[in-house]
Amino acid sequence: MIPAEAVNPRDAVTATGTANAIGEILGAGFTTYAVGAIAVTAGLHTTMLVPVGLMLAGAVLAWALDDIRADRSAPD
Repeated sequence: MIPAEAVNPRDAVTATGTANAIGEILGAGFTTYAVGAIAVTAGLHTTMLVPVGLMLAGAVLAWALDDIRADRSAPD
């Protein structure tokens, strides 16, 4: 866990924006081709792994940022 004192709100917003931008780039550019390639080589049922993996990564990042924010707002 990252200590709450080590993260200021600007860093949290920057991390959130960066994660969102990466997700947009992957979703628009890479994921479409990756899903198509996986569908051709491994079957259609496997294509869910790419979007689900990206969703899980985003959920973990959101959970971590929320945890940091909760730590910062906790009384000393």
